[in-house]
Amino acid sequence: MKKKLLALIAVSCLFTTGCQKAFDSMMDNYMQNKGNALLEAKFEKLLAERASGKRSVSLETRKLQKVEIPVEGSPVMGDQTATVTIVSFLDVTDPFSQKVFENLQNLVADKSVSVRWVGKIYPMAKNDFSEQYAQGAAAAAKMGKFWEFQRQSFSRQLDLDKQPTMAQIANDIGLDQKQFFTRIKGSDVKAMIEADQSWLNKNGGTAPAVFLNGVRLTDAEITTENLKKMITQ
Repeated sequence: MKKKLLALIAVSCLFTTGCQKAFDSMMDNYMQNKGNALLEAKFEKLLAERASGKRSVSLETRKLQKVEIPVEGSPVMGDQTATVTIVSFLDVTDPFSQKVFENLQNLVADKSVSVRWVGKIYPMAKNDFSEQYAQGAAAAAKMGKFWEFQRQSFSRQLDLDKQPTMAQIANDIGLDQKQFFTRIKGSDVKAMIEADQSWLNKNGGTAPAVFLNGVRLTDAEITTENLKKMITQ
């Protein structure tokens, strides 16, 4: 119940800066006070306030605001020649990013649609290990194992704060441990993260963020079925 509530609030805050800040603060408190009934009541109040607030910008308006996203050098999955390109900015330590990742995986695996999925990295820094796993993802990307690293990290999300987990992930996806942890410290890894993060910051966003051919999608649109409908329309 608590995880579901957190995820709902995270979704509802995607496009509201003030709400996002309130959620971040409550997330920090929640991690220190799990099981606090009073805190859960505050979460419910915040969710209700967001639900009664202004709605997201319409799809037609967002199409007029489409943006060009630099994708050269970024990891790509799916049909390289597809006319539909989805770009995602995710953080493996974030619960809603995990759900988005699952939805996009299912979409790419669906043979009835042709789509190119470009992966971007955006550490949300809600915890000490967000930046560490962003570095791990970038290093894995440089070593040709970005998607495998993301998949394993999301599947072990509840254990990411445990020290051996990243080493175990690197080992399980076939990366040389010494080379991997050396690459994490590289300037190219730092540059990759900074470029992805800087672009999204300049375009008024935070993770998780998904763009379909340059159009920013809302949380309600980022489901496998809704994405299929938008692509095949």
